Amino acid sequence: MSAETLKFPPSLTIYEVQDYAGRWQVIAQHQPEQLNLDLSELQELDGAGFQLLLSLLKSLPIPSLAIQAGPESHLIAAWLADQLIEQGYRVGGLQYAEHE
Repeated sequence: MSAETLKFPPSLTIYEVQDYAGRWQVIAQHQPEQLNLDLSELQELDGAGFQLLLSLLKSLPIPSLAIQAGPESHLIAAWLADQLIEQGYRVGGLQYAEHE
């Protein structure tokens, strides 16, 4: 099974979306069977960042997702998991890193 990790930057807002859209399309070209969302550094996500993620996910045949969150991103990760479940995705794992 092929797996890819999508590492989120500290901020994924309308100001950063263009920078990451091209990078994330490389992952779409690989057509992974599993996608791990690494939110360990993410601190800010707006509607444009969420829409970028949804457009990537819609281009992939992914049965489930795993989410890894850091100390600063656990609330965003929980919200994102809820939103993805609402969109019909299976979120199979949500892991939180401890404070160091």
